[in-house]
Amino acid sequence: MHINVRWLFLFNAISWLLSACSVQQRIGRSAQRLVLKDSSLTSAHVGISVLDTKTNKYLYNHQGDKYFVPASNTKIPTCYAAMKYLGDSLVGLRYFESDTLIYINPTADPTLLHRDFKHQPVYRFLKETKKRIAFVHSGWESKLYGAGWTWNDYGETYMVERSELPIYGNFVEFQLRKENGKTSLKSDVPFFRYALNELVDSVTEAITITRRRTNNIYDITAAPASFRSAQIPFLTFENQRLLEDTLKKAWLTNVHPPMGLNYQKLRSHATDSMLKPLM
Repeated sequence: MHINVRWLFLFNAISWLLSACSVQQRIGRSAQRLVLKDSSLTSAHVGISVLDTKTNKYLYNHQGDKYFVPASNTKIPTCYAAMKYLGDSLVGLRYFESDTLIYINPTADPTLLHRDFKHQPVYRFLKETKKRIAFVHSGWESKLYGAGWTWNDYGETYMVERSELPIYGNFVEFQLRKENGKTSLKSDVPFFRYALNELVDSVTEAITITRRRTNNIYDITAAPASFRSAQIPFLTFENQRLLEDTLKKAWLTNVHPPMGLNYQKLRSHATDSMLKPLM
C-alpha cells in the first residue's frame, strides 16, 4: 500500500503537537494543584518555568519573567540579626562551679572544635578543669532541620543538624592518605573511625563514602571516580559522647542542678569572626 509522504509527515506533526499539548496540560494542572492553589502560598511570590532544552521552548511558564529574591540573600538579615542580638562576642558556654562539680549549660555555639577556629577557649576550659563535669540541658526545642529540607539530602554538607551542643561543625571529614606505599582512609574525628563498615587501611582510590540515614555508620563502596575527601554530617544525638571522647573525660548526665544557679559566661569568639564564613 502506497502512503503519501506528505500525509505521513502531517500525521506525525499533529501527533507531536497533541503530545506536547498533553505534557503542557499535565504540567499546568500539577502546578495549579500542588503549588499555585496551596493555601500556604497564596501570599507568596511564586514562579515556575519548565523548559524543553531540545527545542528551547517552555513546556510551562508561570511568572518566569518576574524578578525573585534569591534564597541565599536571607543570610543578609540573618547576619544583621546576629550582630544585633549576639553582641560583639559569642557565649561559648554557661557554667557554674561548686566545690566538686562544674555545671555546664550549652549555648549552641557553632565554633566549638570547628576546623575554621584554631583558638578553642571552651575546649581548653573543659580539658583543664580537675572537677567533674555535670551536663545540664539548656531546654533546646528546635528541630534538627529547618522547614522545607528534604529527607534525602541528609548526607550533604549543607544539611548538618542543628543542636544545643554543636561540635566539629556537626560533620566529619574523611581523607585518603598515602603512606609507605599504602593508601588509608583517615577521619579527622577519631570517634567516628569505628563507624566505617570496611577496613580502612587497605582501600583503593576508587571509592565513595555515604552515611546511613538513621545512624552514624558510614559505608564505603566502589565508585568510578577517584576519591580524595568528603565532609559528611553526623547525627547529633551522640554529641555528648563525642565531646567526652575528645576530652577523655566522662560526664555526669541527667543531673538536676540546684535552683537559682548564677551561671557565668565563657566567651569563645568574636561574633564577626563567626559571621564572616557565613557571608
